[in-house]
Amino acid sequence: MRLRTKNVLCFVIVLSIIICGLGVQANDAEQWIEDIDYLAKQLPREHKNLFANLKKTVFEQEIEELKQEIPNLSENEIVANISRIVAMVGDAHTTLGLNVTRAYPLSFYWFEEGIYLAYATAEYKEALYCKLTKINGHKLEEVMDILCTVISHENEAQLKSKIPQYLIFTDMLLGLGLISNPYMVEYTFMDRMGEEFSLIVEPISATGGRPELIGGMEATPLYCESPEQYYWYRYLEDAKTVYFKYNACSNMQDQSVSSFTKELLSFVDKNPVEKLVIDLRNNGGGNSALLDSFINKLKKNKKLNQEGKLFVIIGRETFSSAILNAASLKNKTTAIFVGEPTGGRPNHYGEVKYFRLPNSQMYVTYSTKYFTYFKEDVPTFVPDIAVELSIDDYIHGKDPVLETILTEF
Repeated sequence: MRLRTKNVLCFVIVLSIIICGLGVQANDAEQWIEDIDYLAKQLPREHKNLFANLKKTVFEQEIEELKQEIPNLSENEIVANISRIVAMVGDAHTTLGLNVTRAYPLSFYWFEEGIYLAYATAEYKEALYCKLTKINGHKLEEVMDILCTVISHENEAQLKSKIPQYLIFTDMLLGLGLISNPYMVEYTFMDRMGEEFSLIVEPISATGGRPELIGGMEATPLYCESPEQYYWYRYLEDAKTVYFKYNACSNMQDQSVSSFTKELLSFVDKNPVEKLVIDLRNNGGGNSALLDSFINKLKKNKKLNQEGKLFVIIGRETFSSAILNAASLKNKTTAIFVGEPTGGRPNHYGEVKYFRLPNSQMYVTYSTKYFTYFKEDVPTFVPDIAVELSIDDYIHGKDPVLETILTEF
């Protein structure tokens, strides 16, 4: 096993500082207890139905046990426990906003074969595209089982999206007891030849500048183009296909969703288009109503609303209002769905609001409405044709989902 130690630069991750220590001071303990009491009172009052999946008695018991333990816990441990209690609600929209102050300059992704390193600073380039197997000697499966307890989620697809992010959060890993040294962590990887090696990685602070990350794809596939635009389309002439990328359920300043979709449908009418692909795989939500008019027009469109003509791409990042749009397309059209299961339930709590805990100022989001789109209450929207990204697809910039649509239909 190879062991290498590297220094790293610092860059801004997010918000504010969480101080690491063996335990909290007396006045801090009182403030944390005030925050926990506020959470225990406010969340049941504001949430649409907090105890739909969690027994009230269990919630109250967890709150009281945490309050009793406060004097013996570090702030990182307190935050991890609050996050765990919020995650127990079982509502992906009800979350604790973490004050991430330190993180490791790495970026992971959960591919078909497992979790791999997709980006890193140059110091750690040896591990690029290698499979993660351990963190500080803990097998990755153990780490994931523990992280599941602090991540608000409704299904495995959302965990596939969220867990890779949490693998670099220093304070959360400390709070969960997965690491003990706040200044370094040991990541163990398996290279493409099956050999394991480890790297010692130091965290970066939220007070510095952002370093350059290397890695990524050799080529940019269509679905990764123009991520800053909420919506755009491209005519794939050879395939006689219009590809419509819908990244966010929100209006752009220069053109509304309504105006854009009218333009798109006009193009379809005036050109030799045989397929329309609507890509929702990276859409985390917004206002689902913005696409209603377009979906209703598709329902009446005899050119497109036929078997093998209309396709919708969904995935682990398809969430909230984007799932409602996908469900509406399922109910109203003949669309074939391709990709991965969605990162939220089709029938779900949403319409999010938030409050802040009075002392720590951490924010807690909560749901105020329940949406029902499917008769059967299923944990995720499963595509008709499952296609997952492999590490080789990623490295070479391939899109196996779009390729499946263009070559098999």
